[in-house]
Amino acid sequence: MPVFRYVGITQEGEPMRGKIVAQDATEAIRVLHTRQVTVVRLREQRSLWKWRPLTRVPRVPPREKVVMTLQLATMLQAGVPLVVCLDMVAAHSESQPVQSLLQDVSQRVKNGAPLATALGAYPRVFSPWYVGMIQVGEAMGKLDVVLRRLAGHLERTQRFRQQLWGALLYPTAVFGLAMLLIGALLIWVIPSFKTLFAQFGGTLPWPTRIVLEFSQALQNHLFELSGLAVVAAGGGRALLATQVGRRWSERILWRLPLARSLIQKIAIVQMARSLSLLLHSNVAMLDGLALTAKATG
Repeated sequence: MPVFRYVGITQEGEPMRGKIVAQDATEAIRVLHTRQVTVVRLREQRSLWKWRPLTRVPRVPPREKVVMTLQLATMLQAGVPLVVCLDMVAAHSESQPVQSLLQDVSQRVKNGAPLATALGAYPRVFSPWYVGMIQVGEAMGKLDVVLRRLAGHLERTQRFRQQLWGALLYPTAVFGLAMLLIGALLIWVIPSFKTLFAQFGGTLPWPTRIVLEFSQALQNHLFELSGLAVVAAGGGRALLATQVGRRWSERILWRLPLARSLIQKIAIVQMARSLSLLLHSNVAMLDGLALTAKATG
């Protein structure tokens, strides 16, 4: 069974931390309530290399998340209860992942879990910053206002990412095409020069010999190298899905001059937008900085 880490407040008002074993987050909250512990934060403790089935977590596109957030804000502002809002958005959504996600979130809320805790059960869909903003909105009693601001922020962030990927598309395509052309030359063109040079006789310069030998090795072991490349790509993707892999990749990118400058600019833009949204929602500066740190990673 899953193990959950929790932070709570006892009936005497003292902070409490610990672990609890439960089937899901809703049951963990219910058990803690029976122990007279008010849950402030709850997160499932996951093993770093634990395999997770892909069907367990629905994939929600960023645009769908923006629409879902805006619909919830509009209905809450109209005075519709939260559970009814979740059920209505799920029923009218054309996306099957959004429907299944909201149905589960609605069931968790019906069982007594706060909306922030219910959304926190999907960390791959809702970031800690998103969940933290929902928690702030619930604590302030202005969930509709926070959701509307969240929708605007997500829409601006999505537009910025589209512009960024659009700017990187051309150089990436040129680099990929260049690699394909170099590979084609090494496999099919360079070997013909080896026969021509052998007819002339003599000793070739060492750079030419290196290129010819590399071309010959690539031609003789093409299938083995292709399989190795596929395995390496799959392993690299699986490694990047872990926290350790992301840290390694970030450290490598941080050492590259051009990538470092780009990462700094992206982080500054994201930090400024996130902190501005939090301060407009009347969040304290220290709490806003903590949530912004989660948003920028």
